[in-house]
Amino acid sequence: GEEFEVIFKEKNRYYIVDKDGNIGEVQEIIEDKNPGDITKDKDGNELDGSEEKPYEIWCIEDLVVFSNMVNGEGIKFENGNSVEITLSDDFSGKYIKLMRTLNFKSKLSYANSERIDFGDINGNSADGNTLINEMTTGTGFKPIGVENSFAGNFNGENNKINNIYIQSSSYAGLFGKITRGDFYIKNIEISGSIKGEYHTGGIIGEINGSTTANISNCINRANIEGKNEVGGIIGYNLTNNSTIIQCINYGEIKINGWSCYYPGIGGILGTNGSKNCEIKECENYGKIGIQDSTIYTGGIIGTINSTMEISNCANFGEVISNSNSGGIVGYYRFGDKVKIYNNYNQGNIKGKEIGGIIGWCSFPAYSDIGTCEIDNCYNVGELQATGIVGGIVGKIGGYAYEDMKIYMNNCYNIGKLSGVTIGGAVGSIINNGHGEKKQYLYVNNVYYLIIISDKGIGKGNTDEGQINVIENVNSEFVNLLNNYINSEGVYPTEWKKWKLGEDGYPIFE
Repeated sequence: GEEFEVIFKEKNRYYIVDKDGNIGEVQEIIEDKNPGDITKDKDGNELDGSEEKPYEIWCIEDLVVFSNMVNGEGIKFENGNSVEITLSDDFSGKYIKLMRTLNFKSKLSYANSERIDFGDINGNSADGNTLINEMTTGTGFKPIGVENSFAGNFNGENNKINNIYIQSSSYAGLFGKITRGDFYIKNIEISGSIKGEYHTGGIIGEINGSTTANISNCINRANIEGKNEVGGIIGYNLTNNSTIIQCINYGEIKINGWSCYYPGIGGILGTNGSKNCEIKECENYGKIGIQDSTIYTGGIIGTINSTMEISNCANFGEVISNSNSGGIVGYYRFGDKVKIYNNYNQGNIKGKEIGGIIGWCSFPAYSDIGTCEIDNCYNVGELQATGIVGGIVGKIGGYAYEDMKIYMNNCYNIGKLSGVTIGGAVGSIINNGHGEKKQYLYVNNVYYLIIISDKGIGKGNTDEGQINVIENVNSEFVNLLNNYINSEGVYPTEWKKWKLGEDGYPIFE
C-alpha cells in the first residue's frame, strides 16, 4: 500500500511509484541463472571470493544463502542442486558484493518468490513456507551471523536492501555479529523494520574481537527496537581500532528494556566499549529513545565506555529518555581520553539530565585517569530537562577514584533551556570522588546567549577560565570564534572555521 511496481515486460524494466505518484529511477529486471549460489555471477561464471572476483548477490535467494552459510544451517545451491549446510563459513578474508537493489516485498527481487525449498525460516511452519512469506512475516530474515559470526568484507555498491524484516533475539541487524578478523562493510542502505533484544543495530548488531573494523557510507532508514545497546548503524562495539565514517540514520530507534549497567541507545552507535574507536562525518535525523526509558541516549552515541574520538558529526533528530540525554553523547562513563570536536546539535533533547553535546560526563568507581576534550562544538536545539540541563554539557562529575579533567574550548549554546538546575553551557559540576579526587573544568572561548540563562554554570565553578555571555549572535561573534588561539598560538588545523549561517547564527564553513 506504500508503493507500487510498474513493469514493462517487453523492455525488461520497471519503475517504483509511491502512493503520492512519485516515480523512481528505471530499474532493470535481472535474471540470475544460479539463484542461491553466490559463487557464480548471474551468467554462471565462477567466482572465488577474492577482491578481483568477489562473491555476488543478485537476488533474495543469494542473500538468504549467504546468511545460511555464515550461520551454518539451512541450504545452499551448487550447480542448481540443493545442498544441506553442515558447517559455518565466516568468509574470513573474502569479499562479497551486492550487485543491485533488493526489496523483500517485491517479487522482482526473487528468482522465484513462491519457492518453498528453503523451508521454515520464520518460525511458522503452517504458513506455506513460500520464500517471500518467510522473509516478510514471523521472525523474517535471519541476520548474517547469529549462532556464528561474519568476518569478511561486504560492499553494497551503493545499492539498497528495502523492506528488510527482522524479528530476532540477540544480535539483530543486517549483520548480527562480527567477532574476528579485519573487515569492512560499506556503501549500503537499508529500510524496513528490525526488532531484537540485546545488541541491535541497523547494519550490525555487535562487533566484538575483530582486529580492525571499518564501517563507511552506510545509511539506515529502518525503524529499530532492541534491548540494552541499540544503534541506527551499530548496536554494540567492542573492537579496538574501529572507524565509523560517513554514516547516516533516518530511522526511529527505540529501546524495549534493559538488564545491564550503563546501556546506551544512539543514532549511530548504541554503546562503545573499545579503545581507539572513531566516529566521523556521521549524522542522525531519526527520533532516538522513548519518554519512559532510563537508557543513556545520544543523537550519535548513547554510552562511551572507552577511549574514542567523535568529529564532524551532527544531530537533527529528537532525543528522548528519562535519564541522561545529549545531542551527540548521552553518557561518557570512562576511558583514558575522549575527543569531541566539530560537532553540533539542532535536535530537541528531553530527559532528566541533559546537555546539547553531552548529557553526563563522568568517571565512576574505576581507576581511570581520564580527560574529555569538547572543542569547536555548538548547540542550537531546545533542551527540556526534568532535572539538570546545560547548553553544552548537562552534568559533570561522578564517584571517581582518580581525577577527571574536562577541557571545553571554542563552543557556544543559543538553544532554549528549561529544567531545575540550568546553566548556559554547563548544568552542574558534582565533585564526590575519593579523598581529594575531583573533576576539573578548564574553559576557553565558551559562550552562551544571555536570554537563555542567568549564569554559565548552573551549579559549580570552573577551575580555569570563564564561560562568557553574549547578547547577540552576529558577525562579531563569528570573529570571536575564528580568532581562537591555542597554547601554540594558532587556530587548530583540525578544527573547522566559522561563518554566519542563513538562520543568523554561526555555523561551520
